[in-house]
Amino acid sequence: MRTFGLVIHILLLALVPGTVSAQSGWDPLTGVPQLVAGFSRLNEQVDKGVVAEKRGQLMRAVDRLRKDLYALEADARVLQDSIPDSVPNLDERNYLERLARELQETVGWLTETARQIGADLRLNEAEQVEEALTSGLRTRGAALSYFQRELEGAEQGRWNASNIRSRLGQGIDAVRAAQLAVTSFRQKLSQTR
Repeated sequence: MRTFGLVIHILLLALVPGTVSAQSGWDPLTGVPQLVAGFSRLNEQVDKGVVAEKRGQLMRAVDRLRKDLYALEADARVLQDSIPDSVPNLDERNYLERLARELQETVGWLTETARQIGADLRLNEAEQVEEALTSGLRTRGAALSYFQRELEGAEQGRWNASNIRSRLGQGIDAVRAAQLAVTSFRQKLSQTR
């Protein structure tokens, strides 16, 4: 029991400095409320650290997502600008198919990233951000699927460049809306430190 009392006394001195003095005949149980209060303060500090670390992780994930959405938009613009007015020849079709396939892969892993941070977005009451993000990626994916079907039709000589550009533009607009929602959320997140 003497060792237990010494341990509590040392903890009290460490956690609650200046409130416990070493005196003969000191009863270690009288310091228990102070020890509990000291542990509570320590626990609050740890909780604040955990919350700050989780916020930091979410901010880093949102920053990566924003950069990836901007890259997706830039790559989608390259595809849109590469659409020829007339039916593409075999080399042009191969180039366009490669661009579309790469964009489809990007949309796939961005969708997975959105799923991974979705729960954190909901915890931060950012459902509208999550909806704009998933909607933007879904629209982008649908525009790319449409484009890939149109490329198949080009083999038979069917090609409507203005309609294709328009559909790809709708996908770009949806990605831009997702970018704006994510950027707005990032700003709010950095202000709540």
